[in-house]
Amino acid sequence: MIDHPGNISVSLSIKAEKLAWSRSMGIFSDLDKKLTDNLYAHGNDLIDPAADLPEKVEERVELLMPFVQPEARELVRSQILGLIHEYRNEDPARAS
Repeated sequence: MIDHPGNISVSLSIKAEKLAWSRSMGIFSDLDKKLTDNLYAHGNDLIDPAADLPEKVEERVELLMPFVQPEARELVRSQILGLIHEYRNEDPARAS
């Protein structure tokens, strides 16, 4: 194969693209790790309907559980706390 000056620039261009791709993947990998760590640290606050409710509310909901079938308690507890969480901050003007 005859080495042509154009081949060198194409080769350098390909190497530069590979390097840029590698660096961007490293950035995405770092970002993914940080997001994953953050979710593990604070994920409960995002998915737990009772995460920011007062303890008294959780205690009151717990008092209802003897009236719920044992196999459905976790689902019912989650739904009740979710509804309380959703509607406790609702705009009073919108509720009427």
